[in-house]
Amino acid sequence: MTDSVAIRRGEEILASEAGPPTEILKLARQLEHERALTLARRLLEFGYNRPEVRSDPDLREKFGKRLALLTYKDSELPAEKALKDALTLLEQSFDLAKTNDQEVLGLAGAIWKRRFDLMEEKRDLERSAGYYTRGVEQGAAQDQGYTGINAAFVLDRLAAH
Repeated sequence: MTDSVAIRRGEEILASEAGPPTEILKLARQLEHERALTLARRLLEFGYNRPEVRSDPDLREKFGKRLALLTYKDSELPAEKALKDALTLLEQSFDLAKTNDQEVLGLAGAIWKRRFDLMEEKRDLERSAGYYTRGVEQGAAQDQGYTGINAAFVLDRLAAH
């Protein structure tokens, strides 16, 4: 089986440690689509740590969201570490106590929900519900009800717990 163009380009960027942030973001999305999550995560990690991304709030947010998502979903990372690292990335890129960004709130909710699945600690499920509920408060139009559906699911699990 031959590697795709996206895989080859991602490996080139990592090997040369060069590539514009916009290309890295686009390439990471393509790699995610191709289910090359580890390579996409590594590519975003490389981009996220570059000075031009760290100093640009818009780029830092874009990289932070995608990298947090791929970090917590990457099955090649130990699950507990992946969740901790993903949450740290969100905390570095956003003020989680104040943000109204539904995507960020949904990511934080998902991370805490998955942590509950691993650790079975009620407080993790409560944190998940808190983030999802804040996402619901932003309205369903922007996220097609994603945070609402997950808030209902998590609240139901909490009630059963």
